[in-house]
Amino acid sequence: MRLALALDILGVLSGLAGWSGIATILLASGAVTIGWALQLTRRPYSPAKVQGIHPSFTWFIRIAYCWLIIAGLMSIWAAEADRHGGIWAHRAMP
Repeated sequence: MRLALALDILGVLSGLAGWSGIATILLASGAVTIGWALQLTRRPYSPAKVQGIHPSFTWFIRIAYCWLIIAGLMSIWAAEADRHGGIWAHRAMP
């Protein structure tokens, strides 16, 4: 988990420095690392202690982390596909 935190911090600092390509790669790597550290794909040893909680809760959490990884990969694609500066482009206002 420390590695994921370090990747996220470096990703944010890279983004602040203007290196969007590197930032998106670091942030997506942090998302994959945290999913691996939490062992989300591993079968649990015992049933989850979710008494009084909807049975689909554990799947909801897994789906949320999967979406985090997909969003991270899409951000890499968006950073590489951007050719005009996106919302940060400086254009003269009429």
